[in-house]
Amino acid sequence: MDNIKTGTLIKELRKEKDLTQLDLAKALHVTDRAVSKWERGICAPDIGLLEPLSALLGVTVTELIAGERFEEKPAAAVEENVQKAIDYSGKELTEKTRKLKEIYLEIAVVIILLLAITCAILWWKGVFNITGRYESPDGNNVVTVYNRDITGLGEKDRPAITVKRKGKRIVRDDITYSTTILPCKNFEQVLWSPDSSKYIVSVDTEESGVFHIIVNMKTAVGANLSGYIWLAMQESSLTEAIPFIKDGEYNTEAQSGFNCRILQWSADSKSVLINYTYSDENQQNEGYFWFNTETEKIEGVMKMELEKSNEEMNKEMYEEYKKLKIDGSLIGLESGDEEGGYFCTPIGMKVIGWETGGIHYGMVPEYGDMIFAVNPMSCVDDYVYPVAENFVDFMRLILACESTTAIEQIVWWDKAQFEDFLGNEEYNVRTPERTAALEKIASELGITPMENPFEYVKELQAGFNGSKLRFDEEEEEEWTQSDQVSIAISKATNTK
Repeated sequence: MDNIKTGTLIKELRKEKDLTQLDLAKALHVTDRAVSKWERGICAPDIGLLEPLSALLGVTVTELIAGERFEEKPAAAVEENVQKAIDYSGKELTEKTRKLKEIYLEIAVVIILLLAITCAILWWKGVFNITGRYESPDGNNVVTVYNRDITGLGEKDRPAITVKRKGKRIVRDDITYSTTILPCKNFEQVLWSPDSSKYIVSVDTEESGVFHIIVNMKTAVGANLSGYIWLAMQESSLTEAIPFIKDGEYNTEAQSGFNCRILQWSADSKSVLINYTYSDENQQNEGYFWFNTETEKIEGVMKMELEKSNEEMNKEMYEEYKKLKIDGSLIGLESGDEEGGYFCTPIGMKVIGWETGGIHYGMVPEYGDMIFAVNPMSCVDDYVYPVAENFVDFMRLILACESTTAIEQIVWWDKAQFEDFLGNEEYNVRTPERTAALEKIASELGITPMENPFEYVKELQAGFNGSKLRFDEEEEEEWTQSDQVSIAISKATNTK
């Protein structure tokens, strides 16, 4: 086939049929660019297109292949033979294409299977789970840490960390840390001793904080370093800071508040420097000490200054406030009966001050340092409601509101009423004596007025649950409303 002659013939016949290249392309399900290439002699139509193309153009397949029209049509036998040749070639091409597709598919399946097997092997070996590799100082050993159990020794469906040690002259050791008691959550560090004789693995557990394991290279056995440290602490001066013994018995809660982090090895590879922290409801403290891994003793304890708990700070401020001997009537916090004695005074409440109308303020044991207002003639459904989280905040509220009056009434006021009261000198009288008392409180106690006092109190009261408040129900039933009012007025008069 002469591509130039065939292309020229296709072009002539197309134009005679008044067809565009696009029209011809659509009829044959090819692109117009393919038709353009045929007509320019760049390439010839596929063998499977010769028959439909010749039919569209009104010539025989033989004429199309020859690239010219014959004056006499070729014999039917010739045309039939050409057609058979085309059909055979088409079938051969189709069969070859099918076989090639099958081969390519088989190759693709094999490649995918090989990739899957390779990935599975790499996953089984933990290649995708490596957290880090830590070489010993002498370069003879490497510790590899994985973020899951790759040995099958840990518990199923429990977080685990696997540590593998591989050396030039030793058999590999696999250690998986994951038990019912000590499931591992995160890896912390691997710390080699300077002489490469041992290393420490630190992991963060779900239940016991950071846990430390020490591995001796000679025995290749991991030991519970955290346990050794805890036992040694009970025989050291740290007993002054951490209550190992409480009420004559071992304090099981002490360990939950303790945590330690290993910072470094000593130059002789015998001891490690440890930073410890301890906290409970009464204290928080921090310090450093050296732990000798050979003698299992604590050396060189360095305690940092203990931080005061919130409870201690509030107690101290309350005592400091009482020492100031402020005239409580100036700020609505007069001294008086510390037990309250009202039907609406919660059982166990320690009263710290009184206001007119029998209103009193104090702390209830079940709520710690929280300051409550008790109003026998309350304008809301409850007689008792919180006004400050602690005594420090209570004093700051007084500095901001200039007395307890506005603080107590926030429970039923909106902000406009609150601000109107503070700005109204008829109700909120500012005397030189009150101003001097407030200035003394601020300077002597070292505190500043509370920012946004209205929002502070409203937020505290909105989230308050008074289910732990207890009252004397029998006494409350005996009192009538008139009794309550008269006694409240009498009490207020007596406290003045």
